[in-house]
Amino acid sequence: MLNNQVVVITGGTRGIGLATAQACAGLGARVAIGGTDARAVAEISDGLRLLGMVLDVRSRQSCVEFFTKVETVLGPIDVLVNNAGICPTGHLVDTDSATHDLVIDVNLRGVLNGMEVVLPGMLSRRHGRVVNISSLSGRVPVAGVAVYSATKHALIGLTLAVRDELRGSGVGLTVVLPTFVNTEMAAGVRLRGLPRVDAETVARAIVRAVSARRQPAIVTVPCWLSPMLVVLGLTPQPLVDAIKQWLNADTDARVNPDERAIYHERINRLKPRSG
Repeated sequence: MLNNQVVVITGGTRGIGLATAQACAGLGARVAIGGTDARAVAEISDGLRLLGMVLDVRSRQSCVEFFTKVETVLGPIDVLVNNAGICPTGHLVDTDSATHDLVIDVNLRGVLNGMEVVLPGMLSRRHGRVVNISSLSGRVPVAGVAVYSATKHALIGLTLAVRDELRGSGVGLTVVLPTFVNTEMAAGVRLRGLPRVDAETVARAIVRAVSARRQPAIVTVPCWLSPMLVVLGLTPQPLVDAIKQWLNADTDARVNPDERAIYHERINRLKPRSG
């Protein structure tokens, strides 16, 4: 399915994005990645022999320039994986508004920018697949990452609504909900009772979704979380609260700030937001 297909991945220099780029390239896809770290983009591009460019998903102009260059060099985009995202931790009232803006701009506006720029071409060709990376916390909100949870909840609604709008168009959409992934984003966060998965596991789920004859609407990673979410949605709130307390879902009290210092320093360099 992916052999010779043009696959574009935002946030492609680390974690899920990098693992997905590796998986797709290994299947013969022509892969392009975008990221904010110019050095990482260059190193990964050379190592995997793929197209890499600096991309700030918050900026519509940056997205237009990035996707235009991809199509000029590699050809029409077959698959878009909107993976770029950030997750600072802390109480809502203790976090400055610039950080809230940053999370919303990267996690939600960044996905919208990608879809708005790429979907018209896919629709004109009646061919294309889009994958938006959400999170389990988009369905099960977690204390300490309130705005992150809100953006990931929004991605689920966005993906499913646009999927309905494009029904019969030849363009498919999937939203992926991973549990905690063993990447820098989850450093220092302690939740018991929920599995952790490797980025490569999520990448394989993405590849299966875009390779399927009928592209799925929602993919949870691991897949057995899907029925759990259905059951949780039918569970009375007091019991849900008890379950979340047992899971240590009051994340702010279960975070090691020292282990997250490097991650927070990196995302703080993105402030103030670009135009």
